[in-house]
Amino acid sequence: MPKVTIDVNDDKLKLLLEVADVLDINREHIDIDMEVPAWHKHILKERLGEYNAGKAFLTAWEDVEKELDNEEANEV
Repeated sequence: MPKVTIDVNDDKLKLLLEVADVLDINREHIDIDMEVPAWHKHILKERLGEYNAGKAFLTAWEDVEKELDNEEANEV
């Protein structure tokens, strides 16, 4: 199978993925290589340091969703 590499502006990535869906391209074969800005890396390093020092904790996404749903239900 041929391999194609293209550069896509961030604002066009969603469109490209939609086109891939229309063309029935298996997304498992799409490799999105995005550059992570240095400030993102800095924040992640800080947060990992806090976690490793026991100053922060992780929450499962499912628990976050439940909490958000509860907050939304209380607003009604």
